[in-house]
Amino acid sequence: MILDHLEAFRIKYCSSVTTTVFGLYTKELVGTSVLDFIDTEDIYDVQEELREIVRDEAVSNRINFAFVSHSGLKTEFQASVSYTDDGIILIAQVNPEEMLQSIGEIDLTWPK
Repeated sequence: MILDHLEAFRIKYCSSVTTTVFGLYTKELVGTSVLDFIDTEDIYDVQEELREIVRDEAVSNRINFAFVSHSGLKTEFQASVSYTDDGIILIAQVNPEEMLQSIGEIDLTWPK
């Protein structure tokens, strides 16, 4: 995902993988602010992190946040975020802790 450098942090580009990762089509995301999809509990911290990245032109930071789709589905993510002249590059993955927790809830016993 590539975000603009401006205060709104609008999404300039996202790959088709975002449909799988975030559950939204690229056309639903491009042009909107990434902040529109951040959980209210995380929005202040994420906004401050993004401002800091722009201010410092940071090469790499890691942020954690909950992404909330239009349907209300909330998923915890971990992202590497970097400043470039073209925009802020955000590479997100499901938070590994949440992934392990989800796996722990699956019954992996062999059928009898």
